Amino acid sequence: MAHNSLFATYRQGENRVTASMLAVFERLDVSRLERLLAAAMGDASIQLVSFQNQIADRTSQTVPDARISAQFSLWIETKTSTGAVRTKQLRGHLEHMRADRNVFERLIVLTPDAEEPPQIAEVGDDRIVWVRFADLTQAIDELLSNPAEVVSEREQVLLRELVQMFEEDGLLALPDDTVIVAARQAYDEYLRYSAYICQPDRSFRPGLTHMGFYRHKQIEPLIPAIIARRDDITLSEEHANELDTGDQIDRSLAGLIRTLTSAGARPVGNLNQIFLLSPPDDEHTIRLAQPISHAGRAAWTQNQRYTTSEKLKTATSTEDI
Repeated sequence: MAHNSLFATYRQGENRVTASMLAVFERLDVSRLERLLAAAMGDASIQLVSFQNQIADRTSQTVPDARISAQFSLWIETKTSTGAVRTKQLRGHLEHMRADRNVFERLIVLTPDAEEPPQIAEVGDDRIVWVRFADLTQAIDELLSNPAEVVSEREQVLLRELVQMFEEDGLLALPDDTVIVAARQAYDEYLRYSAYICQPDRSFRPGLTHMGFYRHKQIEPLIPAIIARRDDITLSEEHANELDTGDQIDRSLAGLIRTLTSAGARPVGNLNQIFLLSPPDDEHTIRLAQPISHAGRAAWTQNQRYTTSEKLKTATSTEDI
């Protein structure tokens, strides 16, 4: 199969962005692409390719051992500027679609708009799915940070370069400066140690200034500033002694290593990535008026999500961010 050249050059920005996305998508594992699109579209029921074993059919006397099938068609309309969606164009695109109930068909309208373009409601066809570039980027981030996903180095590079292109083209609106992490225990650890400790090599976006914590169906009200981030920190006295000879950040890490190991919070010899965070009473820690609640049945995040500190300051629920 002929592949699209990566990050193709077109004069029109929409064509260039679409061609670049397709070039990345066709190089991904099929099941991974399925999960990525399902997350971006907000529809966990999407199944692009079906793998079935022992196909029993009452009308037949034979039972094939297996079947691999695909009955779907995803159409994409890309807009690289806000307010660019047109009703006539959407209706024209829908005419290309077969309206066959046995085929999963969707028209994905991908835009940088902050709110759903009113033209989508005007057309009123449930086959149209509005997706923001920020939604697709969030889905990519969640996929790359999910320890259950075995993403190849090649796929990681392609996906990160795609996100970088979105950022450079200004398709993500305000740059996200805050990461919200799933925090069953991490929030209590932050309150004790002014730090976030996670597995080594975990992927985070560059340019982050703050970190928030999601647990118990809410984002906690303390949003500390990120003072430093270090990967591959060994929780051992030997490593702590090495760090003692460094700068102030290194010495703070050395003290944290000794505190964690002496308290039994982490096993000696563990390899971790560590964020040093501003303490709860520090002037650089954002203190929200109240926790930000999440009403959805599913967890708002099981790994990490990104937003802006400005949105957090005014949000009352996760729908606001």
